[in-house]
Amino acid sequence: MSIELDLGNAAHWEQFHYSSRQVSWRTNYLFNPLEEIDCSGGTLLESSILASFANSTNAKSTWRVAGWLHQKIRVGVAVGGGLDAVSQHNSRVLLNRVNLHFWRRDIKSYGLSFAATNWMQQLNLTLWKYTGPIIDLTQEAIDLTRIDILRTEAKVDILFKDWKR
Repeated sequence: MSIELDLGNAAHWEQFHYSSRQVSWRTNYLFNPLEEIDCSGGTLLESSILASFANSTNAKSTWRVAGWLHQKIRVGVAVGGGLDAVSQHNSRVLLNRVNLHFWRRDIKSYGLSFAATNWMQQLNLTLWKYTGPIIDLTQEAIDLTRIDILRTEAKVDILFKDWKR
């Protein structure tokens, strides 16, 4: 399968989420971890390509991972009052760099949440969705293969007729 994208064009990216979170301290040394962030804002996303950027004002230089994006798919099974299932295809978000996330294209709409690592005390998260063209060259390749097969069959038929004589 071959897909043609124009990821380098800034006009094809649209920011849809920004949040800044701070932990709540219980004592001078204990804090409650950051709560999971609903990144889709109650609406369903349709773009299968996202970009993220996470940074923290107090992250140690050795920390590499900010957390994970979780794709939430609406299913018809209601358990505990919720209709969303968390996909097995979660995506890690690295600190201080733009991350690309490619979700399955056969899932047309989904929700998105972010779970920060438990040691993260402050976090800024920005998400963009790709709005540019996604050109699937698979059908074109299939059509070219069909033409090649027909041409090959015609040549085999000619050779077979010559051989029978």
